[in-house]
Amino acid sequence: MSDTKRFRTINIIALLAIFISIGALLFSATPCNIAHGQTICDIGDVETISEDLTLSGAVLVGATPNAGTSGQFLTSSGAVNSPEWITLDNTSTVTFKAIDQTLTTDTVLQDDDDFTFAVDANSKYLLDIFLVFDSPSAADFKHSFTEPVASTISGYGLFTTQSNLENITAVTTNDIATTSATQVYRITIIIDTAATAGNVVLQWAQLASSGTTTVQESSFAKLIKFD
Repeated sequence: MSDTKRFRTINIIALLAIFISIGALLFSATPCNIAHGQTICDIGDVETISEDLTLSGAVLVGATPNAGTSGQFLTSSGAVNSPEWITLDNTSTVTFKAIDQTLTTDTVLQDDDDFTFAVDANSKYLLDIFLVFDSPSAADFKHSFTEPVASTISGYGLFTTQSNLENITAVTTNDIATTSATQVYRITIIIDTAATAGNVVLQWAQLASSGTTTVQESSFAKLIKFD
């Protein structure tokens, strides 16, 4: 073999050795994987992803999102943005009546001890209340709501001994004919608040002053924010 050919062979072998060394160094320091058509490399605390690829279907390794706060959900906005924690608006709250609440020979509307609901400004809610109560037939039952300034309330009430629905608004007091037996009254309303936040409060009393009316602890309510 001539000196020229021998020199070229040595150079080629040397170059191959250099490339092999560089490749081993790269793949040991920054292992990469192909996932869903994407090149993903783990370099410790930092993720590197090819700029011409998207995050759709990718599995990231080595990076951990922060813990967020209670009640939040982890979501991705797609493209090349990092996942983030969000709080969903369409959340619900269930309230149970703690103990029986009674009212004796009294026709003045009073706040229910448990059914006060905090609402945000410029928002919409669905409020569903199940009242379990007993009231003398001579006393009957009535209820109403108070709400933040300029808020609107609309919905219906359905009583176990009535076939018709009670129309409920923010300015009406609804009267219910009762018997002395335990009865159930369901109230379903939409609350649409304006620029003022505050509380929506259920009020109730006897329609006529007689005996004792009791709203029982088995009563409950569910408030859902949907806008």
